[in-house]
Amino acid sequence: MKKFLTRLLLFTLLPSLPIMVAEGFLLPLNFFTYRPFEALLFTTPVPHREAFYPNRTISMTEQGDLGYRTRAAVNKYTDWHTDALGLRNDQYLPRPDILIIGDSYISGGGLRQQETLTNQLAARLGGRQSVYNLAPANFENFEILLQEGLLQKPRLIIFSIVERDIPGVFRPAGDPHPVFRKLKTGLKNLFYTRDLHAQLDRCTRFYSLAWLSSRLSGQTGTGVPSPLDPSLLFLQGSSTPVFTARESALALQAIESYKRFCDSLHVEFMFLPMPNKETVYFDLVPLGSQPTYLLTLDSLLQAAGIRSVNTLGIYNQARRKDQRLLYQPDDTHWNGRAVGLVADAILGQLSNSPGWK
Repeated sequence: MKKFLTRLLLFTLLPSLPIMVAEGFLLPLNFFTYRPFEALLFTTPVPHREAFYPNRTISMTEQGDLGYRTRAAVNKYTDWHTDALGLRNDQYLPRPDILIIGDSYISGGGLRQQETLTNQLAARLGGRQSVYNLAPANFENFEILLQEGLLQKPRLIIFSIVERDIPGVFRPAGDPHPVFRKLKTGLKNLFYTRDLHAQLDRCTRFYSLAWLSSRLSGQTGTGVPSPLDPSLLFLQGSSTPVFTARESALALQAIESYKRFCDSLHVEFMFLPMPNKETVYFDLVPLGSQPTYLLTLDSLLQAAGIRSVNTLGIYNQARRKDQRLLYQPDDTHWNGRAVGLVADAILGQLSNSPGWK
């Protein structure tokens, strides 16, 4: 039986070894990917701190997540740099003034490094306050980094989430027993030594097989084109969920839980919603009218005394002024112009707050 199992294991592993060696040691990180996001992303259960490989720099021409290998694809140059924690920042800042927690919008899918919200806001602040990006991540990730001493309490946390993902209530786990925390951290560090965790992930994610499969099957981006402008692709188009006042109330409860956690740390809080592309360009989907979920939520937050950015209102105003896009045509995410408008809005709120001038 032992001999049989040994032969079975060798029969299974031997064909994989050339692929593991090629992907793990010989080929560039982005050889089989369309975007730096995919090239740098941990995809296996190998222990890691944050979403991306740490201390990496990639520059490449990418195509959007909705239109790759289609006639609507737009080739654009992007550059990514990750810091020591595996976050998309120019440098690791253990004690930032402003911490932005969010999803792929905040990490900057489709954006150049200088176009990310972190960098645009930092540039506008002119070095007076430091800004750090924790994305894609959630408050649970922040609590762990805080407990491990890898991040210190910032002055302000900006929490962002895209409209289609209603936030859940945050329940702090609390500080674990010191012995358990030390053991857990020690086990993690075994994988971080000499970048072992990233190397193991590279060897076992088998991107080459996915790349080959996509070409044999003719796989392309699955974005839904606008019937009024086929170059503009949407994630779900007219089938996108339209939330109501009930969802606004649920989201308010969740956001209040984040605010309470920040209050317990004596940290300021700001909520930053990211509208669905379909909501901003509802007339091009087309939808009968613009979904009002985010506008209703903003009113509820204002009434509750929770600082927030009315992103949809900002975008509506921008669209009334001119027709320049706020989202990438072949991608789910915002573009550099939209990021700049939001950075200006955040700066405007901070300039009116004591201690931030």
